[in-house]
Amino acid sequence: MDKKSSILDDLKAQKMPYGVPDGYFDNLRIRLESIPSEMEGKKTAPAKVVAMPSLWTRVRPYMAMAAAFLIMVTAGTAILKNTSKSMTLTEEEYVQLASILPVTDPYAIYYEDYTEEDDISGEDIVNYLIETGVSLEQLAYVASYEEDL
Repeated sequence: MDKKSSILDDLKAQKMPYGVPDGYFDNLRIRLESIPSEMEGKKTAPAKVVAMPSLWTRVRPYMAMAAAFLIMVTAGTAILKNTSKSMTLTEEEYVQLASILPVTDPYAIYYEDYTEEDDISGEDIVNYLIETGVSLEQLAYVASYEEDL
């Protein structure tokens, strides 16, 4: 059975991919110590003052957002206008849509010339209940409700 070498042995056996020039470290300390003295002889440039960005540079993103919003609204309006011209409903579709809408007076949806004078009175309700055979207790309840109004 062969003994497998460890990863460290493999790393030690590899040759380094880079090298240091000959004599680099011989006078490194002297070169590093001379750097501050060289910097003293040179004049340093004054720090640059950063100018405030122009008005257009600051306003441009907001103008781009406003233009994009305006384009979206205009395109949406144009699409809705073109689709609404061709939309015609049958009577059955009209009734289905009317049942979805929350309305306090549902008869106003189905009848265009509906007025409240056409509304059903309490007496009409009582007569209908008598004809359908409703019990006397329920009739008394309807009559008491009508008196409260």
